[in-house]
Amino acid sequence: MELTVIQGELKRKISEAKKLSRFNSRHFAFKNWHATVMQLLRELPPSYVQEINDFKKLSFEDTRFKRGRKFFTGPDNSRFIEDLQTSIDILTGIVKKGGTDKKREDSAVPAEEKKKPAKPQAENKKTSSKTEKTPVKKAGKAKTSKKESGNSKTPVTRKPAKKGSSSTRKKKQ
Repeated sequence: MELTVIQGELKRKISEAKKLSRFNSRHFAFKNWHATVMQLLRELPPSYVQEINDFKKLSFEDTRFKRGRKFFTGPDNSRFIEDLQTSIDILTGIVKKGGTDKKREDSAVPAEEKKKPAKPQAENKKTSSKTEKTPVKKAGKAKTSKKESGNSKTPVTRKPAKKGSSSTRKKKQ
């Protein structure tokens, strides 16, 4: 989608958000509105990352535990209304930024800097690979202890660890 189309859809969602203030965060109309706004925000260019993250952080419901609250008391919509107003502010900021953002990009960067610099040519790989030495892996050695056996000075190799139960310990019956 083009940026102008997304901005038009966001304007429409802003007018819908003003009507949603009478509902709560669990109402189907709000969930539908929130899902479509998130889809529109995903299609925005990367220059809007900060605004998108601010919108994602909104929870739209009070997550605090209220000790002693009875089940028959009504839900507290103050957090929902507050976050809904914040989301309207964020979306209007995105809509307003869209018109000026394109002009700023063109005027801020001169035409000479927009062009990518030429890549340096790679050297001949055949000649460079022949002159380079490849590392040689050393074969693994058997583990040896530092103890010396008798008079000979050759190290003693370790025996592998025994597996299974110990024969010295008897099981209780």
